[in-house]
Amino acid sequence: MLIEPIKYVKKTRSILQTIAIGTIALLSLGFLIDFFSGFHILRNTKSIYAGFAVLFLLAVFYLMGEAGADWIGSKDNVAHPLYKRAFYLAILLTYAIIIMTAGWFILK
Repeated sequence: MLIEPIKYVKKTRSILQTIAIGTIALLSLGFLIDFFSGFHILRNTKSIYAGFAVLFLLAVFYLMGEAGADWIGSKDNVAHPLYKRAFYLAILLTYAIIIMTAGWFILK
């Protein structure tokens, strides 16, 4: 009887660790993106909360771009014919343009 609750505690602990690591990764990624852009966004905001919201949005857009690129890239195979590989490249470039345009309009 004592073994069963221990399994649930370990599973819950691993889920909480994953959420904590993901949150820290999102915040640090947003900070790094803002750092490399010269803190332009944080200088123009009226409050620190708006700055953190913008950093979070940048991290979300980055993760959306990475997830979409990985999903599209996983469908591409070296054995496919050239027209199919060119099609996946066109889809990937279109997706990147959509993500960058959405980020530009939101953060404008």
